[in-house]
Amino acid sequence: MPNLAPVISVDRRASDAELSSLLCAVYVDGGFTAPEVAEQIFAGPAVRARGLLFTARDPDSDALLGMIILVPPGIANRQVATGAEAEVHLLAVLPTARRRGIARALVEALIATAAAEGYQRLVLSTQESMHAAHVVYEAAGFERTPARDWTRGGRHFLTYLKTLSS
Repeated sequence: MPNLAPVISVDRRASDAELSSLLCAVYVDGGFTAPEVAEQIFAGPAVRARGLLFTARDPDSDALLGMIILVPPGIANRQVATGAEAEVHLLAVLPTARRRGIARALVEALIATAAAEGYQRLVLSTQESMHAAHVVYEAAGFERTPARDWTRGGRHFLTYLKTLSS
């Protein structure tokens, strides 16, 4: 029987093609991002420039199954974070790898790292239609912050906040 538990780690070796393929499979094929926008924002260098990349890999094949990014203060492309808050970007799990706890494991790894780095608060925004992501974030202790919700390109984004233990 194959090992189904993904290997979660900070990943500095993910190729541009792996990142783009995963993000397009989730965001473009899922109807969340237009292909012409994806070409720019899902290019490997642009993804890596956002912050610390965590990945989930298949333990047998080493295939990239999922990812999430911890965006530290001071990074220009933060969307809703202010001051010393860290931000969460681009939670993505391949459709064929879902319902295995990968998203939960990625979020937990990111939270643990953020706490170890001394961040007090994590914020994120997610599209209104990303219901599965909302469930994962809420289960991890993120709370809705409607006052920070925003809209871009006709899409409405919901915001969430998690206060970390000091």
